Amino acid sequence: MRRLSNMVSDAPVSTSRPTPVELAAKLRPEMREHVANMKSLSKASSSRSTTATSLFESCLLDADEQ
Repeated sequence: MRRLSNMVSDAPVSTSRPTPVELAAKLRPEMREHVANMKSLSKASSSRSTTATSLFESCLLDADEQ
């Protein structure tokens, strides 16, 4: 048992960080719509090269500020 707990403590901590998919699942429905709107906006303005991930992060930041 003691060796097992040592193995667990040696495990990388990065697993606790939520993935974008998990974050999206926790978002309220209206925020999900907002993200979808942002994505369609980015498609319309082809001059700006923004990835879906950076858009997603900016949406989360906007939600935190409100």
